[in-house]
Amino acid sequence: MNAKRIITIAVGGLLLLIFLSLMFTYQVRTTEIALVSSWFGGDKIIFGSAGDAKAGVAVSPGINLRMPWPFQTVYKLDGRTHIFESNFDQVGGDGDTLLMQVYAGWKVGDAEKFRSVHQAAGTTGEEMMRLAEVNLAGMINQVRQSKAGKYKITAFVGEDNGTSAYGKFEQELEQGLKDLDPNKAYGIEVTFIGIKRVGIPRMVAQAVIQGIIATKREEVEMVNEKATALSKSIIQRAEAEARGLLSAADDNATKSIKAAEGQVQEDFAAMEKQNPELAILLKKIKAIEALKNSPTTLILTDQNPLLEILGGLPKELKAPVSTPKSSQP
Repeated sequence: MNAKRIITIAVGGLLLLIFLSLMFTYQVRTTEIALVSSWFGGDKIIFGSAGDAKAGVAVSPGINLRMPWPFQTVYKLDGRTHIFESNFDQVGGDGDTLLMQVYAGWKVGDAEKFRSVHQAAGTTGEEMMRLAEVNLAGMINQVRQSKAGKYKITAFVGEDNGTSAYGKFEQELEQGLKDLDPNKAYGIEVTFIGIKRVGIPRMVAQAVIQGIIATKREEVEMVNEKATALSKSIIQRAEAEARGLLSAADDNATKSIKAAEGQVQEDFAAMEKQNPELAILLKKIKAIEALKNSPTTLILTDQNPLLEILGGLPKELKAPVSTPKSSQP
């Protein structure tokens, strides 16, 4: 009986110890920031990591003492860097209409300012973090709208003087946030910001595509016209060169023929002096060749000298020679 009572007392004491530890202690992880709000005033901030803490702020990871609720309330915030992504929606103004999505890394900066601004969101650190992201989204969208209006879509695809505007626009986003100072306004520290993607609305995209097609068609037509003109020029030069070559060849041939004819005439004149009969025979042959160049009908007797060149007529074709009869006195 005494053993059971001892066990009961031990278990009850352990439960009481656990209950009292929950009421009078709290744990701060190395990734957390604890906001301790006191009913008597004197709120304090405790960081779980010395790397995240600011000057003059307590760093006490692990178990810490506190007064029970409602005398003290502990809010725990996630001290790590969070990633925010905006909607992929329309921005623009004087320039082209763009679709843009940006991303940013943020964390709790001024924890006291963060608590004072976001404590109205609820009684938990998660609710404060959600409200902080909403406030940061409003700032980023404000800067994004104001900076994107002067950019054209070509600046983000590397066709604006051969350079992309991504780096320049991200620098302007960063500077714009610094001017708004989210740490001073909401206790939010933005560690980095950049462009995730850029696009254009569907209707604008269709118009851009049609414009590109029209431009490319004009370029193709210009290339075809240049190619046609070039081919005509090449053909004309080739034809002119061919005519020049043919004319030169004709001139050379004419000169050669005249020279050959002159040489033949000289040789013929010399032969005519040495062998008159052969010269006469050649003249007859030349005359026959001249007759062959055009249709001609000749009526010749068997005594015509031209037939001698052909060897004369056969005997059976020769006409009988009639001798005149002598008359009787």
